[in-house]
Amino acid sequence: MNIDAHRARMLANGDNIGDSLGKSTKDGINNSFKDSPFYELVTIGGVETDVTVVGENVGENIESLSKKYLTLRPHTKPNIGSIVNYDNSDWVVVDFNRNDIFPLITIRLCNSTFTIKGETTQTPTGETNYRGEPLYATTYGENILIPCIAEDKFYMGDNDQPIRLAGGRLLVTLPYSNNESFEMGKTFTMYDTNYKIMGVDKTKMINGVGLIILTGERSN
Repeated sequence: MNIDAHRARMLANGDNIGDSLGKSTKDGINNSFKDSPFYELVTIGGVETDVTVVGENVGENIESLSKKYLTLRPHTKPNIGSIVNYDNSDWVVVDFNRNDIFPLITIRLCNSTFTIKGETTQTPTGETNYRGEPLYATTYGENILIPCIAEDKFYMGDNDQPIRLAGGRLLVTLPYSNNESFEMGKTFTMYDTNYKIMGVDKTKMINGVGLIILTGERSN
C-alpha cells in the first residue's frame, strides 16, 4: 500500500485528515438523506427544510405525544423559537444541539395561539392643539396570532407525573419578540378566560432570539 497516495486521497476533501473525514461524512449524509423511511419536508421559520423524524416518544400522557425530535442536514442551523409546520400542525423549536454533522432539534406541538398587537402608526391630522402642537391620529395594525404552547401543568422529568399549577395559572411558551403584549401586568385571553401576566421568563432568549415563557393568572 502506497502510504503517500493513501494520505493524498484522505486529504482530497480537507486540509487535514479530520477535515477530510468530516466532509466525507457530511457528503454521505447529504447524498442519502432523502432515502430514509423517516424523511419529511417541513417548513422551519417559513423555509422548506429536509428532516428525518427520529426518537418519537411513546407514552400515554400528552407530554409524550406532543414532542418530537428532528434530524437535519449537516450545517443546518435553525433558531430556537422558530415555528415548524409539520404534519399539518404548528410546532415550536425548544432545543437545538448545534452539531454541524448531526443537527438535532426538539420540537413541541403548539396547542393554542397568543394574540399580540399589530404595529401602531401615527399620522398627522393637520390640526393643532391649544398650544399649537400638531395632533396625530393613531392607527392600529391587525392583531397577530402567534402559535404557542399553553399548559396548566408542568413536568419535572420525562417519566414524572404532571404537576398542576396552583390558582388556575397558565404557562404560555412562544417565540420571543419585543412586543408590549408580553409586559408584566398586561392581560390576554385564552380558552375564553382572561389572564393577567404575573411572570415573564426570558432565560431561553439570546440576542433577541429564542423563547419567552409567560405566567398568567386568572383575572376578572
